[in-house]
Amino acid sequence: MSAMEELWTVKERESNIYGQLTAERKKLLATQSSYSSKVSGLRAEIRKIDASPEAVEAESLRAETAEVASEISRLRQRLVVLESRYISMQASLKELDSIRESQAASYKLSLETISKKTTSFLSEHSQTSPETAVQTWSLEADAYNEKMKSAELEKEALEEGIQLWDRALGVILRFEGMVREKLQSTSLGARHEASAHIRSEVENVTKDLEEMLMTARQEGWKLLLAAIGTELQAFKEAGEFLTRNLVENEPAINNTDRTIKKGTGEFVNASADSKLVSRGGEEFLNYSPLDD
Repeated sequence: MSAMEELWTVKERESNIYGQLTAERKKLLATQSSYSSKVSGLRAEIRKIDASPEAVEAESLRAETAEVASEISRLRQRLVVLESRYISMQASLKELDSIRESQAASYKLSLETISKKTTSFLSEHSQTSPETAVQTWSLEADAYNEKMKSAELEKEALEEGIQLWDRALGVILRFEGMVREKLQSTSLGARHEASAHIRSEVENVTKDLEEMLMTARQEGWKLLLAAIGTELQAFKEAGEFLTRNLVENEPAINNTDRTIKKGTGEFVNASADSKLVSRGGEEFLNYSPLDD
């Protein structure tokens, strides 16, 4: 009996102990349940907050902030590279500027010298600027060039006129020489032959002089026209005199030199300095073929 009582006592104590432990555990469970309920409630509230517009905006902003931070990091790295390149470029630029200044120094000095000379040159010629000088002198050069061309034309005309005048003198002088030669003959037959030849040459020379006179008229060479016209008229008079006397009066042949000299002014004995030649020659020296 006592053993059973002792066992009952033990079990009672054990029951009390387990009862206390059970109560403690239930109390702990209640506390934990309360905590869990609160946690669930808080988490629910947190989820509500996380789902709120502010939370969504904050998340978007956080993502954007991360992107900006990433871009800042990339730009910083780029900036480091650019700063390094900038420093290198500055050094190269300084070196190139130094080389350029060194190379341009002599040219700048020459430019300054030429500028001073240009200013002095323009001042000496009463010009205000290079542009004005170029314009003025270009116009003057064109004008002088036109005058030069005109002078060249006049010179060419003079040369042609001189050649024509020389031809006229040559024709007359050759005729004079032929007449002297023919009149030196003493035989009657030779004189008749000379008379025929002289008459023929008078016609030929007259024709040549008339053609030259026509050329002078066509070219408008008035003074040369007058000079050749004078010589042609004098030649015609002398030719008529020679032809008439050679045919009609045999004694006149012996006195032709004296008679012609008296009547026409040294025709047969004329030379380059005779009145017949010098009269037109003096006028020709002063004539202008373009004188209208």
